[in-house]
Amino acid sequence: GMIGKGRHFVLGQGVDCGQNITSFPTGTGPHSTEVWLRPENGRNGNRTLVWGQGQPGSVVQIMLASSPPLTFWADCYYSGGSVMGATGINLSQWVHVAHTYKNGEARIYVNGLLDGANIGGQPAMNIANPVWMVLGGQGVGAWQYVGDMDEVRISKAARSANWIKLEYA
Repeated sequence: GMIGKGRHFVLGQGVDCGQNITSFPTGTGPHSTEVWLRPENGRNGNRTLVWGQGQPGSVVQIMLASSPPLTFWADCYYSGGSVMGATGINLSQWVHVAHTYKNGEARIYVNGLLDGANIGGQPAMNIANPVWMVLGGQGVGAWQYVGDMDEVRISKAARSANWIKLEYA
Protein backbone atom coordinates (compact mmCIF):
# COMPACT_ATOMS: atom_id res chain seq x y z
CA GLY A 1 0.00 0.00 0.00
CA MET A 2 0.94 3.66 0.23
CA ILE A 3 2.58 3.11 3.63
CA GLY A 4 2.79 -0.63 4.24
CA LYS A 5 1.63 -3.76 2.49
CA GLY A 6 -2.06 -3.03 2.97
CA ARG A 7 -4.69 -5.63 2.19
CA HIS A 8 -6.07 -6.81 -1.12
CA PHE A 9 -9.82 -7.48 -1.30
CA VAL A 10 -11.50 -9.74 -3.84
CA LEU A 11 -15.21 -9.86 -4.59
CA GLY A 12 -17.00 -11.85 -1.91
CA GLN A 13 -14.35 -11.45 0.80
CA GLY A 14 -14.00 -8.84 3.52
CA VAL A 15 -13.02 -8.34 7.14
CA ASP A 16 -15.39 -8.34 10.09
CA CYS A 17 -13.54 -6.13 12.59
CA GLY A 18 -15.97 -6.79 15.43
CA GLN A 19 -19.60 -6.46 16.46
CA ASN A 20 -19.26 -4.95 19.94
CA ILE A 21 -16.60 -2.22 19.72
CA THR A 22 -16.86 0.23 22.62
CA SER A 23 -13.83 2.47 21.93
CA PHE A 24 -15.18 4.22 18.79
CA PRO A 25 -16.91 7.63 18.70
CA THR A 26 -20.49 7.62 19.99
CA GLY A 27 -23.43 9.95 20.40
CA THR A 28 -23.40 13.30 18.63
CA GLY A 29 -19.67 13.82 19.18
CA PRO A 30 -17.09 14.66 16.54
CA HIS A 31 -15.34 11.96 14.55
CA SER A 32 -13.15 11.27 11.52
CA THR A 33 -12.81 8.26 9.24
CA GLU A 34 -9.71 7.97 7.01
CA VAL A 35 -8.54 5.32 4.56
CA TRP A 36 -6.15 4.78 1.66
CA LEU A 37 -7.85 2.93 -1.22
CA ARG A 38 -6.92 1.59 -4.64
CA PRO A 39 -10.23 0.40 -6.13
CA GLU A 40 -10.26 -2.06 -9.02
CA ASN A 41 -13.98 -1.99 -9.77
CA GLY A 42 -16.41 0.89 -9.87
CA ARG A 43 -19.89 -0.35 -9.08
CA ASN A 44 -22.17 2.43 -7.86
CA GLY A 45 -22.86 2.14 -4.13
CA ASN A 46 -19.83 -0.10 -3.57
CA ARG A 47 -19.02 0.17 0.14
CA THR A 48 -15.36 0.19 1.09
CA LEU A 49 -15.77 0.36 4.87
CA VAL A 50 -18.69 0.64 7.28
CA TRP A 51 -18.80 1.32 11.01
CA GLY A 52 -21.53 2.22 13.48
CA GLN A 53 -24.93 0.75 14.26
CA GLY A 54 -27.56 -0.23 11.72
CA GLN A 55 -30.03 2.53 12.53
CA PRO A 56 -30.59 5.99 10.99
CA GLY A 57 -27.88 8.50 11.87
CA SER A 58 -25.69 5.90 13.53
CA VAL A 59 -23.45 4.58 10.75
CA VAL A 60 -20.63 5.86 8.52
CA GLN A 61 -20.09 4.25 5.11
CA ILE A 62 -17.34 5.29 2.72
CA MET A 63 -18.77 4.40 -0.69
CA LEU A 64 -17.84 4.64 -4.35
CA ALA A 65 -20.33 6.60 -6.43
CA SER A 66 -21.00 6.49 -10.19
CA SER A 67 -18.77 4.71 -12.66
CA PRO A 68 -15.22 5.62 -13.72
CA PRO A 69 -14.10 8.23 -13.10
CA LEU A 70 -15.27 7.41 -9.59
CA THR A 71 -16.24 9.84 -6.85
CA PHE A 72 -16.59 9.15 -3.14
CA TRP A 73 -19.63 9.43 -0.94
CA ALA A 74 -19.80 9.28 2.84
CA ASP A 75 -23.27 7.95 3.53
CA CYS A 76 -24.34 8.34 7.13
CA TYR A 77 -27.70 6.62 6.70
CA TYR A 78 -30.42 9.29 6.69
CA SER A 79 -28.53 11.94 8.62
CA GLY A 80 -26.78 15.26 8.15
CA GLY A 81 -23.47 13.42 8.26
CA SER A 82 -23.82 12.36 4.61
CA VAL A 83 -21.73 14.19 2.02
CA MET A 84 -20.91 13.62 -1.66
CA GLY A 85 -17.51 14.25 -3.17
CA ALA A 86 -16.98 15.77 -6.62
CA THR A 87 -13.44 14.85 -7.70
CA GLY A 88 -13.22 11.95 -10.13
CA ILE A 89 -10.56 9.32 -9.57
CA ASN A 90 -9.47 6.50 -11.81
CA LEU A 91 -9.39 2.80 -11.06
CA SER A 92 -6.13 1.26 -9.83
CA GLN A 93 -4.80 4.53 -8.39
CA TRP A 94 -4.13 5.06 -4.69
CA VAL A 95 -6.41 7.69 -3.18
CA HIS A 96 -6.74 9.02 0.38
CA VAL A 97 -10.34 9.56 1.53
CA ALA A 98 -11.35 11.21 4.81
CA HIS A 99 -14.79 12.00 6.27
CA THR A 100 -15.16 14.35 9.24
CA TYR A 101 -18.24 15.23 11.29
CA LYS A 102 -18.68 17.88 14.00
CA ASN A 103 -21.67 19.94 15.16
CA GLY A 104 -23.81 19.00 12.16
CA GLU A 105 -21.02 19.71 9.65
CA ALA A 106 -19.85 16.83 7.45
CA ARG A 107 -16.89 17.10 5.10
CA ILE A 108 -15.23 14.71 2.69
CA TYR A 109 -11.61 15.10 1.59
CA VAL A 110 -9.93 13.38 -1.35
CA ASN A 111 -6.14 13.37 -1.58
CA GLY A 112 -5.81 16.01 1.12
CA LEU A 113 -8.27 18.52 -0.37
CA LEU A 114 -11.84 19.36 0.64
CA ASP A 115 -14.07 17.65 -1.92
CA GLY A 116 -17.56 18.23 -0.51
CA ALA A 117 -19.37 19.61 2.53
CA ASN A 118 -22.79 19.33 4.16
CA ILE A 119 -23.15 22.24 6.58
CA GLY A 120 -26.03 22.17 9.03
CA GLY A 121 -27.31 18.84 7.79
CA GLN A 122 -30.24 17.40 9.71
CA PRO A 123 -30.92 15.25 11.55
CA ALA A 124 -27.68 15.21 13.52
CA MET A 125 -25.72 12.00 13.75
CA ASN A 126 -26.21 10.05 16.96
CA ILE A 127 -24.01 6.95 17.02
CA ALA A 128 -25.16 4.21 19.35
CA ASN A 129 -22.74 2.21 21.51
CA PRO A 130 -21.37 -0.41 20.95
CA VAL A 131 -20.62 -0.23 17.21
CA TRP A 132 -19.56 -2.77 14.59
CA MET A 133 -17.07 -2.34 11.76
CA VAL A 134 -16.45 -4.14 8.48
CA LEU A 135 -13.93 -3.61 5.68
CA GLY A 136 -14.69 -4.51 2.08
CA GLY A 137 -18.48 -4.14 2.02
CA GLN A 138 -21.39 -3.96 4.39
CA GLY A 139 -20.97 -7.36 5.98
CA VAL A 140 -21.09 -11.11 5.56
CA GLY A 141 -22.76 -11.95 2.27
CA ALA A 142 -22.33 -8.37 1.00
CA TRP A 143 -18.58 -8.07 0.41
CA GLN A 144 -18.48 -5.75 -2.63
CA TYR A 145 -15.15 -3.93 -2.62
CA VAL A 146 -12.41 -5.12 -4.97
CA GLY A 147 -8.99 -3.52 -4.64
CA ASP A 148 -6.44 -2.55 -2.02
CA MET A 149 -6.93 -0.82 1.33
CA ASP A 150 -4.43 0.53 3.85
CA GLU A 151 -4.15 2.83 6.87
CA VAL A 152 -7.77 2.78 8.12
CA ARG A 153 -8.27 5.20 11.01
CA ILE A 154 -11.35 6.10 13.08
CA SER A 155 -10.86 9.07 15.43
CA LYS A 156 -12.93 10.69 18.18
CA ALA A 157 -12.07 14.11 16.72
CA ALA A 158 -13.11 15.94 13.57
CA ARG A 159 -9.67 16.37 12.06
CA SER A 160 -8.89 19.78 10.58
CA ALA A 161 -8.23 20.45 6.90
CA ASN A 162 -4.54 20.90 7.73
CA TRP A 163 -4.45 17.55 9.56
CA ILE A 164 -6.06 15.78 6.59
CA LYS A 165 -3.63 17.45 4.19
CA LEU A 166 -0.71 16.30 6.35
CA GLU A 167 -2.08 12.74 6.52
CA TYR A 168 -2.27 12.71 2.73
CA ALA A 169 1.25 14.15 2.32
